[in-house]
Amino acid sequence: MIVDRLSESGGEVAIHARNRLTGESLAFSAAKVFLGCGVIGTTKILLESLEAFDRPVTLKDSQYFLVP
Repeated sequence: MIVDRLSESGGEVAIHARNRLTGESLAFSAAKVFLGCGVIGTTKILLESLEAFDRPVTLKDSQYFLVP
């Protein structure tokens, strides 16, 4: 699955995704979502979710990682 965007409604989070092989659109819902796709992947999903297509973003990365 490839996650394209998230949306929130009524205390639930909807995960809008597509099948990596077939391209079929899928949607899941959950009470909470942990989004950990790296600096670029997470930023892409959040900007898509906010429909902030022409918003400039400054990326800062320390090249360290933490396990949640």
